[in-house]
Amino acid sequence: MENQPLDIADRMHLSLMLDAANSGDLEAAERHGLRVLKSECKVFHHFGPRFVIREMHIPAGTFVIGHAHKQPLANMLVKGLIRVFSAGCWSTMEAPLFFVGSPGRKAAFALTDTIWQNILVTDERDPAKIEQIFVTHSDEWLAAQKHKGE
Repeated sequence: MENQPLDIADRMHLSLMLDAANSGDLEAAERHGLRVLKSECKVFHHFGPRFVIREMHIPAGTFVIGHAHKQPLANMLVKGLIRVFSAGCWSTMEAPLFFVGSPGRKAAFALTDTIWQNILVTDERDPAKIEQIFVTHSDEWLAAQKHKGE
């Protein structure tokens, strides 16, 4: 299934997703992106005393749309070169980089293989509960998850 070419509808949704993301409409980008085949990014959780580091490995050429962060949080770009949409504009980030990200949604396109870490202050150890604490899921994403489980 991985090596099958995109059909016309997938190509249309992919194009509309990238156009919407380019213009900053992440809700529309997500709506179209949920309709095409997705790449899986590996996610790891590293636990310490009163914190967790959530680490995502993003392959080169992958476009990702994040859930909305509820609060500012520490980020580390450990490896890679990536274009990021945040606070209404696109910028290029290169590892190594540490910064505090603002609340809200972000999108990114990995120009090279990338490792991105979020540093979260919590005693929680369940990744699903950690996600509930720190992010808000869109209605589109929740509906897609419900449909996926049926």
